[in-house]
Parts: sequence; structure tokens; C-alpha cells
Amino acid sequence: MKEFKAGDQYRQNELSLIPGGRSVRVVYTDGRIIIYDKIKNVNAYIRRLIKKSDVIEVSCEGVILYSRSKT
Repeated sequence: MKEFKAGDQYRQNELSLIPGGRSVRVVYTDGRIIIYDKIKNVNAYIRRLIKKSDVIEVSCEGVILYSRSKT
């Protein structure tokens, strides 16, 4: 599936509008793959993401940091 980059209009944290930080790739159960860039605190971002039941994988800079089997 094609990857999409999240636009600034979808950001909830003002820090994600400031250049710098890291890119996080999120795979959802419906097959969507979205790249969120300018993430300043990757660990906090991932902790929040994995609370969602539709997230099956999270990676940063090519390293898988979280993975859950698709059910």
C-alpha cells in the first residue's frame, strides 16, 4: 500500500509544526500507512499511538519500535 505523509493541518501538537525532529511511520489495521514527521518526543508519541486499537506497527527511521499482530 502507498504511504502518505500527514499534512500540518492534521497536527494536534504545535511542536509538530516546527521543523526538526524525527519521522514516525504508522501502519493501521485497514492497510493505511501514514508518515508523521517533525516528531520531537518519539517515545511519548508511540505510547499514545499504541493505545489505539487500529495501530499494528510503528517504526522510526526504519527501526520497528512497536508491532502487534493483525487480528
